[in-house]
Amino acid sequence: MNLNGLRAFVAVGELGSIRDAAVELGYSESAVSRHLTAFERSVGGAVFERERAGMRLTDRGEAILPLAHEALGTVAAIVGDPGTARPGHVETATSATVRA
Repeated sequence: MNLNGLRAFVAVGELGSIRDAAVELGYSESAVSRHLTAFERSVGGAVFERERAGMRLTDRGEAILPLAHEALGTVAAIVGDPGTARPGHVETATSATVRA
C-alpha cells in the first residue's frame, strides 16, 4: 500500500466521486482510478461499488475509512506540526542540506 492510494481512497470515500477526488488531490481521474485499484488489491477486495451516480463505499470500505483517516493524520503528525495535523490531509516538507 502506498500513500497515494490511501489518499485517493479517503478522498473518494469523502467526496463520492473520482472526478471530485482528482480535483481535490491535483491528480488526473485516471491516476485516482489506478491508485484505487492498487489500494483495493492491497486490502484484499473492493472498497467501492462503482455506480452511475458515483462511488459508494462497500462494507469493507466503511470499515477501513476511519482507519485510513487516522493513518493520514498520523503521517501528517510525523511530517509536520502535530498541533496542526488534520486527519485526511497530508502535507510534506523538505529541508535544505547544509554543508560544513
